Amino acid sequence: MRTIKKILAAVCILYTVITLASALWGLCSRQAVGAEVIEYHAHQLLRFVICLIGVGSAGGLAYAWHCEHNWGLTLHYFITLLGVLLLVWACSWFLPLAKYAYRDVIWNYSLFYSLCVAANYIRIWNKR
Repeated sequence: MRTIKKILAAVCILYTVITLASALWGLCSRQAVGAEVIEYHAHQLLRFVICLIGVGSAGGLAYAWHCEHNWGLTLHYFITLLGVLLLVWACSWFLPLAKYAYRDVIWNYSLFYSLCVAANYIRIWNKR
């Protein structure tokens, strides 16, 4: 089982590195002349940054987990969601957003956050 986890982790890391390199190359190369091509690569990089905020805030999630009455979890969720929404808003100055961009970001981030909270509950439950 550990071998499968290592293989899957290697695939995820390799895929991330290749996607980032491709998006950066696409933005920096002279071939990226069309607006659709530039928007596609910028969208890929923005998606990476949003994932980085979500995964990178796991330390804050662990701290919030120890707060009473789960207020810490709620506060952590709203602070990180606000950060993601501010990032999307800042990008709207440079790139056109989809009609439902904010709704999609809120749904995707909330689903990710819910899965993290559920995983923590399962982890704590299994330790008992």
